[in-house]
Amino acid sequence: PEGSQQERRPTMAATASTPLMPSTLSDVKSSSGGFVSEEKAMPEAETRATYFLMTIALIAIGLAIATGVYFGVGYLLPSQGELIDKKLAIVREYALEFVFLGWYICYLGRAYQTVNANGARGAARVDRPNQHVYKIMAASGPLSEAPYVMMVEDGLIGRFNRAQRACANLNESIATFITGFILQSAIFGTVTAIPVALLYAHGAYSFSNGYTKDKNNRFGGFAFMLLALYLNSSFVLLAIGLAFFKTNK
Repeated sequence: PEGSQQERRPTMAATASTPLMPSTLSDVKSSSGGFVSEEKAMPEAETRATYFLMTIALIAIGLAIATGVYFGVGYLLPSQGELIDKKLAIVREYALEFVFLGWYICYLGRAYQTVNANGARGAARVDRPNQHVYKIMAASGPLSEAPYVMMVEDGLIGRFNRAQRACANLNESIATFITGFILQSAIFGTVTAIPVALLYAHGAYSFSNGYTKDKNNRFGGFAFMLLALYLNSSFVLLAIGLAFFKTNK
C-alpha cells in the first residue's frame, strides 16, 4: 500500500525519545549497551599483562600435561612409546623439526594477536559480542552527532549475532588448530589424535550453543576448546624439544 515503506521507517523525530548510544567514549556511561561499565573496565597495559600471564600459564600447563602423557605412555604402553620414538627419529633424519618449529613460531604470533586485541578492547571498554565499533561519518546535519553503531543483542537478531560471532571465533583459530593437529598427531597420533579432537569438538559444540543463548554462557565450552588448542600446540612444542634434544636409541 502507498506509504507503507515510510511507515516502516521511523524518522529522527519519532525516535527522539529513544535512548541513543554514545557518540564519543567520554559519553559512555555504565548503562550504555555494548560497553563494559567503568567499574569493570581495565587499562590497556593491565589487560595486556593479564593476557600475557594467562598465555604463559596455559603454555606451561599444556607442556607439563604433554610431557606427562609422553613419559606415561612410554612407561605404561612401551610399544606405543617405541612407535613415537621411531617417528621422532624420522623427523630428525629429514630435519623436519624445523617445520614444527616454524609452525610454533607462527602460533606464537597468533597468540600475540589475541593479547593485543584484548588489550585494546579493555581500553575501549567494548563488550562482547561486538568486535568493531562504527560511527556515521557525517560532516554536518542531524547525523553529524549520531551515536556509535553496535551489534543488536536482543531478540532473534541478537541470537543470530551471537551465533555468528561464535562461528567467527572458531574460524579465527581453526587453521592454526588443524595444521598443528596434523603435525602433532603424526607423531603422537595413537595417543593424542582422538582425545584432542573430541575435546575440541565438544568445546566447539558447547561454546556455540552457550554463546547463542547468552554471551555469558560461552565460558564453559570455551574452556574445553581452549584446553584442546593449548594441548595441541603443547604436543607440537614437545615434539620440537624431543626432536632437537633427545638422541636416537
